[in-house]
Amino acid sequence: MTPENITLTVGIIAAIFGLVGVIVGGIITAVSNYLLYQKREKTERERDIRNRIIEIKRSSRLIDADLSYAQAAATICVEKRHWWSTDVSPLTVKGWEQYRDSIAPELSNNAWGAVRVAVEAVNNLKTARDIYYKFAEQVEADLTVMEEDFAEKFEGIQTELTRISKDTTAEEIEGFQAGLTILRNETEERITASRVSLTEISDSIAETIVPMLKDIVAGRLALVPLMADIDKTPT
Repeated sequence: MTPENITLTVGIIAAIFGLVGVIVGGIITAVSNYLLYQKREKTERERDIRNRIIEIKRSSRLIDADLSYAQAAATICVEKRHWWSTDVSPLTVKGWEQYRDSIAPELSNNAWGAVRVAVEAVNNLKTARDIYYKFAEQVEADLTVMEEDFAEKFEGIQTELTRISKDTTAEEIEGFQAGLTILRNETEERITASRVSLTEISDSIAETIVPMLKDIVAGRLALVPLMADIDKTPT
């Protein structure tokens, strides 16, 4: 083999090795980039999953907070036979209104229906109490008028007794006074009893609240899987 051929052969071999090196380097770079991409994609997917789980849990717990409050109120009505205090915050379903879109894809048809029915039960319970208390306010106004009217009449009778006392024996005056005192006390007791009864719930009303309570409990149970601290990938 002539020197020229040897030089040519060596050049070809060098070129081949150089090309192979470029190809191998490209392959290594491509594989590295692919692996980095896969790792980055996995990390982002896991982050999105974690954020989704947090959002679902947060939404379901906020909805459950409203249902829990309503359950306590309904329980008071059914077990204690009186409406919950007017000093506490009114029932609300703001959690449902704000976060139902977040939990909708995560609930089965039955569970979704249970939560919706529970929300309706809360609204019905709130409406029942509002109607009753509107009626109670009117009754309270009537009782106040009655109380003031009776006090005015009682004072008038006392004045009249004083006026006619000169023509009446002391025993008769005392008898009149005693009778008036008894009448006044009885009237005040009846008015007080009427005011107390305004917050009380009859058995028939309590019976209408029982299904509401059951619906609210069922709705809360439907949310339990979404509120649990579990390592689960959302569907």
